[in-house]
Amino acid sequence: MFTVEEEFDESIVTILDVNGQYEDIIMYYCENGIYITQYNEQTDKDTIIELTTEMWETMIEAYNRTNGTYIVSK
Repeated sequence: MFTVEEEFDESIVTILDVNGQYEDIIMYYCENGIYITQYNEQTDKDTIIELTTEMWETMIEAYNRTNGTYIVSK
């Protein structure tokens, strides 16, 4: 299950684990990059990953590939 919200300067996607095993993932799509956050119970803080749009697109493409080394061209 997921939700999509549009704000003035960003889009926010929240992905929920329907089995309740993991904390929600919140992705912020901004002009200057993409931020992925997930609450960490052990540290009582959000873990944040910052990506460029190019890194995000490469990650999505890599998910659909088999073992190997790939060069991504623009």
